[in-house]
This record gives sequence, structure tokens and C-alpha cells, in this order.
Amino acid sequence: MDLELSELTTETRTLEEVGQFVEQVKNTDSGMIREWLESLVPGLLGFALQIVLAGAVYLIGSKLIKLARKILRRWLERTEADMGVRQFLDALLKYFSFSILVVIILTLFGVTTASVVAVVGPDARPCAAGKPCQFCGRRVDYAVKAVCGRGLYY
Repeated sequence: MDLELSELTTETRTLEEVGQFVEQVKNTDSGMIREWLESLVPGLLGFALQIVLAGAVYLIGSKLIKLARKILRRWLERTEADMGVRQFLDALLKYFSFSILVVIILTLFGVTTASVVAVVGPDARPCAAGKPCQFCGRRVDYAVKAVCGRGLYY
């Protein structure tokens, strides 16, 4: 009997707390919610402006990369370079240029260049192809060395 009475008392208290919360929500000023939403608008507009600016930088950058690749291909055709050299230099220019463009766009969003270099830098290599990754093992493989704390174990 005492157990049922304590359960009933707990349920009653919970119902009373819910009722009080509902009353508080009813009594809140609707202007408070409006003020909160209005305070979000400048931040959202700033972020939208950053997205539009990043899109414009990407479009302009990709057009410039296409132009540079076209100039490089024409120059290599005039010098009668080997097809393998043409393809290699074209791919090198393409990937290098797009990686710089991505870094520029990331800096527009406030990402520092140092953190981008740390992620893409020379010590950020994955395991070598075909070799199993042994995390924090004492192998002398450079790729595993990069994964295992950038040389702490060597």
C-alpha cells in the first residue's frame, strides 16, 4: 500500500510540474521569441554572404584554371612534347590549382592555412597501398610512421 501511495505521489508531483511548465510557456512573452529569431538574422545573413562569395570565388577560379590548362596544352602541342608529358603536366596543373582554390575558399570561412597544411602536409599520409596499417607499431615504414603519431615511436 505504501508503494502505491509513493508512486501516486510521484505521479502527482510530475503532473503538477508539467502543469506549471505549461503555464510558464503560456505566460511567456511572444516578443522574446521574436527577439531571439531577430538576433539570428545577422549571423545567417553573414553566413549566406560567405557562401555566395565562396561560390563566386569557385566559379572565377575554375574558369581561370580552365584557361591556364588550355594555354598549357596549346604550348605543349606547339613544342611537340610527348603525349605522356602533356597528360602529366595537365593533371599536375589541374590538381595543384584546384587544391589552392580549395584552400582559398576554406580561408574565406575562417579555416587557417596552417591547419589545412597540417591535414594535407607531408606527414599526413595514409598507409602504403597493399600494406596493412599497424597503428602505433614499431615498423620503419614511413607511411605507418606518419599514421602512428608522426614519428613519436621512431
